[in-house]
Amino acid sequence: MSSLPDRSTSRLGVRRPRLLAIDDDPALLRIIGRALSHEYEVTLAGDGEEGLRLALSSPPDLILSDLSMPKMTGQELLRQLRLEPSLTEIPVIVLTADGDDQLRLELLRGGAKDFLIKPFAVEELRVRIANLVDMKRARDLLQEEVESGERDIELLVAEVTARRAALEAALETSQVARDQAEKASQAKTAFLNLISHELRTPLTILRWTVDRWKARPPLPGAEPGPEVRRMDLAMDRLDSIVSDVLEHTRLTGGQLKIELEEIDLEALVGSLRLELEAPLAAKGLRLDIEVSEDARRATTDPRVLRLLLGNLLANAIKYTDGGVVQLRAFVADGLVITVGDTGRGIDPADQSRIFEPFEHGERIENKTTPGLGLGLALVRDLVAALGGRLSLQSEKGSGSLFTVTLPR
Repeated sequence: MSSLPDRSTSRLGVRRPRLLAIDDDPALLRIIGRALSHEYEVTLAGDGEEGLRLALSSPPDLILSDLSMPKMTGQELLRQLRLEPSLTEIPVIVLTADGDDQLRLELLRGGAKDFLIKPFAVEELRVRIANLVDMKRARDLLQEEVESGERDIELLVAEVTARRAALEAALETSQVARDQAEKASQAKTAFLNLISHELRTPLTILRWTVDRWKARPPLPGAEPGPEVRRMDLAMDRLDSIVSDVLEHTRLTGGQLKIELEEIDLEALVGSLRLELEAPLAAKGLRLDIEVSEDARRATTDPRVLRLLLGNLLANAIKYTDGGVVQLRAFVADGLVITVGDTGRGIDPADQSRIFEPFEHGERIENKTTPGLGLGLALVRDLVAALGGRLSLQSEKGSGSLFTVTLPR
């Protein structure tokens, strides 16, 4: 069978496909850019409005868009794209943490070609993007041939038949990959739920037993045994691990419900200080807190914000061996809360990795600090659930500064 004319190849085959990735999470954008830049010409946008502007100025071959974003949501972006004649045929993959079937149907009806449930595997993302880009390029080739009038009908039908067979095979492969990924995600969630549930009961019994030992009056001249103190600290650590697993499972399963109310931020942070007195004292660290007057009153979900800040502060304490942990809150472009430390710092090469579940600041082969690696993944997802942004400034050996910006 004859190949397509060189003219078509020269017009569509001399450049790499263009991909536009839109997400308000800078860490996720960096991961996408790094993972796909060797195959695609990747352009990054931090919100829907910027993404629409970039798409209009230089239409890409595919758009990868988050669902929940400030300024313009993924659904609003889909509507705007379908109103622009130059953008109507561009395939869109939507990224979402919500596994609701009705929402997925609405996205598909709204013009999305595919979707991915967060968290997702990078390899699955590559497969889905490649399939849609191949389909768009095949369609572009056919459209160009029809408009040119330089091919006879018989050859065109043969080419269409061959490409249709290739696309059907690609779609079948994509469906298998999607089914496997969804089954793996369901199995992971069920496993984490089971483990968390099974740990809660013995953990409660152990806590009750240790509390009873601590409540016993000591013998004259004797202090509580070191074994009891060590067990108490170990219980706190286990309880923190189980809580992190439960929150991670709730977030990835789309079960987190945001309930907004007006809060006293200074009081909330003050209660966190009391909870962290023991680990701060154990390391000889100082916790400095400064909440500006205009930042004291805010409307947000207090439980989610408390969990978010608690994980950031615990992470700072964990990786700081001496000096100061600082929390600052003020109003700028929204409610801005920073958590800084004088600790070990994070190598720039590791800064996107540490926000992924079960990743640590240390490489696993050199790991000395305890923890599952869920704390910063929870922080990232909780900030997104509140409609905010998260950024990190750090260098190895120079401490770290995490900045959370929430809408007021």
